[in-house]
Amino acid sequence: MPPTKQKSANMSLTFDLASSDHKRLGSLAKRHSARSVSSLVRIAIERYDYGRYQTGSRDHRQLSVRLPEKLRSDLVQASKRKKVSVGELVRAAVTDFLEDPDLDLPAA
Repeated sequence: MPPTKQKSANMSLTFDLASSDHKRLGSLAKRHSARSVSSLVRIAIERYDYGRYQTGSRDHRQLSVRLPEKLRSDLVQASKRKKVSVGELVRAAVTDFLEDPDLDLPAA
């Protein structure tokens, strides 16, 4: 019997996000025909330079996304190195992503 191809496991991640950033992600997804808000969050995390992270606080809204196992593992490791929560880093990644004026999104 031939070996079966294993899919990369995606893991659910729930975090709080500023309501204004959640709205901006939704608008950005529609404007650029992105598959979903979650796809934009994954891009934000992949692009984020964790060395730029600084603490802050704002009004938040809860959001759940599915992350590939490797991306989640990298995120958890960075949160341990920075001694902050995974959610804090995800918020920083999304905020940084939304501030990038030159969005080159992959095709939906």
